[in-house]
Amino acid sequence: MFGKKEKQAIARLPPQHQALLNEGSLAVTQAKAQWSELFASLSVPQPEIRKRRLPPRLMDVAMPIIRVLSEDTDPGTGIGVRLDLRGHEAPGKVGPSRDLPTQGRVTKMSEATAWDPWFVFEADLKDGSHLELAIIGVVRTRKIRKKSASGKTKWKQKEKPAQRVSATLTTAKGRGIDPPAPSPATSWLKVAAKPKASRFVITAQGKYLMPPNPQPGWQVNTVLLVVAEVFRWVAPAASEGPTGGPSGGPSGGPSGGSLDGQPVAPQPATPYPGAPA
Repeated sequence: MFGKKEKQAIARLPPQHQALLNEGSLAVTQAKAQWSELFASLSVPQPEIRKRRLPPRLMDVAMPIIRVLSEDTDPGTGIGVRLDLRGHEAPGKVGPSRDLPTQGRVTKMSEATAWDPWFVFEADLKDGSHLELAIIGVVRTRKIRKKSASGKTKWKQKEKPAQRVSATLTTAKGRGIDPPAPSPATSWLKVAAKPKASRFVITAQGKYLMPPNPQPGWQVNTVLLVVAEVFRWVAPAASEGPTGGPSGGPSGGPSGGSLDGQPVAPQPATPYPGAPA
């Protein structure tokens, strides 16, 4: 239950800020100026709000990604975001448990996997392309019952968290693709492209384990690598050089002939350091 002062403090906040605190989720499409207003509200300390805290990944991961990607949108373009910050143990996210073989002093062992699609981004970009980005938390939990030498029974729980990231870019009309040379930085990704009318759809996806104490900005940089990879596949427009668009962003790939009208098979993915099999 919230105290009176805490309820009053929440009531003074913008509606979207309130939704994140009260429901742990938000689904909205709005221009980047409106997103900036929400970020400004989220950045203000709220000492009176103690019982309901927003998870760090909102400010450390989601907000920086939205800020970076919104720079490639026009001021009036709607930026759609779905946030679900309730955690991987929320109802409907945990799959059925299954028993695993045991040996030795382990008398029972079960495993369940939780799927937590906590971040989805979607927007039309300045060059006429369309970008979609999704981050799904995957947590594999094992519960182990073990009997000690003295006959005591103990339960132990182990979690193995990972993140699956998928970026999909639908190119602007008439824009071709130019598959780049493999990069060691993104060799853990699986990338594919296929034609769609006068456009191409480029998809990059991969997964990585969450380290116990990641460095600040580590996950943001990892996710943005996935986004940058789909842009590396876009052939430069006639007015652009081989390094990308006039803004200097990764809006084009290396110069060369495009593969217009022909689907490109996925590149083989090699494991990211520490990635689950």
